[in-house]
Amino acid sequence: MTDNNLLKIKDVQLKYGLSDTQIENITEQFNRYDLDHDGRIVPAEVKELMMKIQLDASDSAVSAFIHEMDRDENGSIELWEFIDQVGQKVSRQHSVGSTSSQPFKRARPAEEESTSTQYTEPVEDTGPDLD
Repeated sequence: MTDNNLLKIKDVQLKYGLSDTQIENITEQFNRYDLDHDGRIVPAEVKELMMKIQLDASDSAVSAFIHEMDRDENGSIELWEFIDQVGQKVSRQHSVGSTSSQPFKRARPAEEESTSTQYTEPVEDTGPDLD
């Protein structure tokens, strides 16, 4: 990781008041999604993740996901961008006092007998408290 990226991570940490433990936990999550461990999450990795959790993995959905997080507009998500996105949501969660731990809302099945799980848009929460 370059010194520039370390500075960006530190800036994001200070911006949202994230603890070192939170940064470590967010980094662990990033590393789970960075399948080839090259320090960035590329569209193919996003697509694979979206398919695994049964979200729309169309090219346009993947592109929209990347675009939302890609602050430097280089077509991939680096660790500092990932921390920035998660930090923003953690900060918002603490400011409104939310305690929910589900990052996606489950859609109600069309029929009560349905066993398939579908998910809709992400909710404000990013998951478990990272403190």
